[in-house]
Amino acid sequence: MTELVRDTIGYHVYEFSDKLRNNFSETASTLIDLGSQRLDAEINLRVLRTFQAAIPSGSPYYISGAGVALPALDSAINAVFDRTLEGTVAVVGRRTMTGQIVDKLSTGNYAAFLPETNEELLRRGVLGVYKGATIVTLKNYLDDMDQSFFPANEMYVVGRDASKFGFWGGPLSKEWEDHNWYWHHLARQDFGGGVFRPDRLRRIVDTSLAP
Repeated sequence: MTELVRDTIGYHVYEFSDKLRNNFSETASTLIDLGSQRLDAEINLRVLRTFQAAIPSGSPYYISGAGVALPALDSAINAVFDRTLEGTVAVVGRRTMTGQIVDKLSTGNYAAFLPETNEELLRRGVLGVYKGATIVTLKNYLDDMDQSFFPANEMYVVGRDASKFGFWGGPLSKEWEDHNWYWHHLARQDFGGGVFRPDRLRRIVDTSLAP
């Protein structure tokens, strides 16, 4: 039995109350929304760092090359499906990586194998499932230095039972106004996880793209 390590992630936004009342700054709801987005991005980053630590560059489950090669992706999906006991597999990455799957399927030799029912896929430019694996395209969250939280050149093939991540209850928040007339909003979320079966995970790195 393995116990998840509990960690607390949170944010604190504040502004001078007069500015909020007179629309001289971002509204309180906008500040809270930005804080919530930053919290979501930080959770995604914690998951990414855990995956990277579990599958370093020397791992047999690390795949690298120029571009997303469909044969390599197919092999990774098949290998994870073969190892997972739950039968649920996802391909996770930013559009810079997941979009390459659509590009490869809609051009060259692969286009000949697309059934007519996939015409909408090409028109919309998105893909929901590939080889039985759900495609999850992550938002490109940016930090306060305009740097992406999730790299543009990494994609993961993940079996549901490769890792375990969890929340201790829902997010908690509170608001108050201090004696200096500043409005505050404070929120936190308890979160933790780990990779326990790295053989049910594949890390794919496109060496032709910058992180």
